[in-house]
Amino acid sequence: MWFASKPANSRQAVVSILGAVVIMICLGSYSAQRGPWANLATVAAQSSALADKASQPTAPEPSEIPQEDVDQLRRTIKKQRSDIERLRAKVARLEERLQPEAIRDRLTQEETRGQSLHAELFAIAEREAGLQSRLDDVNEQLRPANIDAMPIFGSTRPEEVRESARRRLTNEAQRIQSQLDLLTQNKNRIQSSLSATDLVILNLQGQLQNASSRP
Repeated sequence: MWFASKPANSRQAVVSILGAVVIMICLGSYSAQRGPWANLATVAAQSSALADKASQPTAPEPSEIPQEDVDQLRRTIKKQRSDIERLRAKVARLEERLQPEAIRDRLTQEETRGQSLHAELFAIAEREAGLQSRLDDVNEQLRPANIDAMPIFGSTRPEEVRESARRRLTNEAQRIQSQLDLLTQNKNRIQSSLSATDLVILNLQGQLQNASSRP
């Protein structure tokens, strides 16, 4: 019997059944029109052709990802996440160990900077003292009594000589005062930087003490 032999593959079984149904329909239709057995060979040939066409393999449907591959991918992702967490913990422990050293290095830099600022202030103070002393001398010479008492030799125009000396001393006093003003500006700037540096040093010392006291 035709239906007794079951195909090994379900797709082939469906194709065989469809072929048989097509043959039966064609035979019945032809018998109704021309008699039960007229041109049976032609009908059989047509039915066989239809069955062969139906039995031709179709394009395979895209298969889904096997469950085994999905499970393997999940295990890989889980392992990578675990490795990342271990690396983060290791980096955090390393940063904790290196933190005191980093603070100590920065503290050394700030202390060196503070010493340099103190040296600049000392140099400014020395320069300022010399200029101020010279300005005091010039201002003393600019006093009217000292200008009038200025000794003048070999000149028939003593007033012009005294006026020339007054202008020279006045220009010198203005030049010295400009230098002193510039030194004052630099001194104020350095003092502000030094105050900020002292605060940073104090803060770093506290951080170093806290970091060193950790277990």
